Amino acid sequence: MRRLIGQDVGLRWLLPVALDHLRETAPQEAATGWYDDDLLPAVVTRAESVWREQPRLARHLDETVRMLTDLSSYIRHEVEGFRAALSDVLMA
Repeated sequence: MRRLIGQDVGLRWLLPVALDHLRETAPQEAATGWYDDDLLPAVVTRAESVWREQPRLARHLDETVRMLTDLSSYIRHEVEGFRAALSDVLMA
């Protein structure tokens, strides 16, 4: 799924599934102190236009990422870029 999303293949169908998976696995990070999932960078780096077309999914991703407390610096940077680009969508 990560590879397909990273190539922008089937986003309409795969993003909702990926976001649900990320949400389900986020509590593991709280329990272990570490979140290792290559799916998160693939999802959070999709084009701004993808999220603007599906603002509900953008908010879902933002809520999920807020559950995570120990992101690596490179993923944190990607998340900050996602939030900055979509701040108006995330606040709606």
